[in-house]
Amino acid sequence: MANYVKSVLYIEEKYVEKVSECLRSDEADVDFNNLIPMPDWVMRDCYGKEADSLSAYRYLHGYSMDMNMCSLVNMYQHKGENLDDVISRLEREGYIDLKLGERAFLNEQEHGDTSWYLWTFKNWGTKYNAVRTGWKKNKVYFETPWSAPFPIFQALAERFPDAVIECVYAGEDIGNCGCLILKDGCIASEFYPERDTDEAKRIYKEVWEVDE
Repeated sequence: MANYVKSVLYIEEKYVEKVSECLRSDEADVDFNNLIPMPDWVMRDCYGKEADSLSAYRYLHGYSMDMNMCSLVNMYQHKGENLDDVISRLEREGYIDLKLGERAFLNEQEHGDTSWYLWTFKNWGTKYNAVRTGWKKNKVYFETPWSAPFPIFQALAERFPDAVIECVYAGEDIGNCGCLILKDGCIASEFYPERDTDEAKRIYKEVWEVDE
């Protein structure tokens, strides 16, 4: 289960409407696609199977066995099977999909990423789009798995260079937290308190709205 990080952004009053229009979509109050759109080529339907499928596809097309392929063989090879037999059986049983592996391979060659999983980490700084989103007056909040979306913060600063936006975030475990100021088109200042310090606890309470 993911450890979620909640981010709270305080927007200058005169920029609230513009920032709101920028971030909102038909599906949510915050949609990262409005700042950094996910390209059409990104595979959205593989959910992790592409790694094994890509390793098998590479092996069948003359590449050396990678660590992932070695793990597949160690886990699934039956006595007397050669590697081609292992791959054929794994595809029949649904563990891998060589067509998916080919798509991942072509995406890697052309774009540098195999699927949504790598693309989102690289471009949004987190595994998924924002969830549990909302607005309260000049404050927008949302949650992301495992980490705060630093590339999104940077993109927001670039979109509104004249605005001053304070970003405060904290993970569910208290230790992962910080405060950033966006202005002049960049992350102008950053503060990351040590784990379990009074400042870390203060930020955690502010973000998650807890009294104790």
